This record gives sequence, structure tokens and C-alpha cells, in this order.
Amino acid sequence: MAQLVFIVSRHRPKLQDYLRREFADNAEVVVIVDRRIGDRRLLEVSPSPERRQADRRQSLVDERLRSLGWAIIWRDDSTTVCVEEAALLPSEGVTPPSTDP
Repeated sequence: MAQLVFIVSRHRPKLQDYLRREFADNAEVVVIVDRRIGDRRLLEVSPSPERRQADRRQSLVDERLRSLGWAIIWRDDSTTVCVEEAALLPSEGVTPPSTDP
């Protein structure tokens, strides 16, 4: 099942609450809090060659979490894609919470 996932910075609890209320009845939308603290892998120690083709963390998602406090991805069983925010403009008359923490 494909899902639209909002990743919200832990420093934006009001935004997290707002998004959870807005999408409470939509099974295709998930709101999660970014729990990462830093890069878990230590670059100095590598017991075996890296098997992954690329880092699982998308740099665009990391950048948006740092600059905006949130990011949106689309995921299904085989793909995870970062979504451009311009594609998800709010409806007329709907005002999201302020960007102040």
C-alpha cells in the first residue's frame, strides 16, 4: 500500500499535532516525528565493505528537515521518493500553523 509520509522535526510539536488531526481519517497519510539524532554509522570503523548502493537517508529530506522542520515522502513497497511541497499547496481558506517553533 502506498503512503504519503510527513516527517516532522521533533522541534515542531504544534505542526505534528496539526497534521495528525488533519489526516486522522486518511489511511494513506502517515505523520511521523524525525527521531534521528545524527549519523549512526561511524566512518572510521568499517568491518566489511559497504553493500548499499547509496545512503538510505535522502539528502533532500535531511535538508528540508533542517530548513523547514518537515519533509514529505511518497513510499510504496519498492520506492521512496521525496515530494516537492509545491505539489501539495493547501486548499483555499485553509491556513496551516505558523512556522515559528
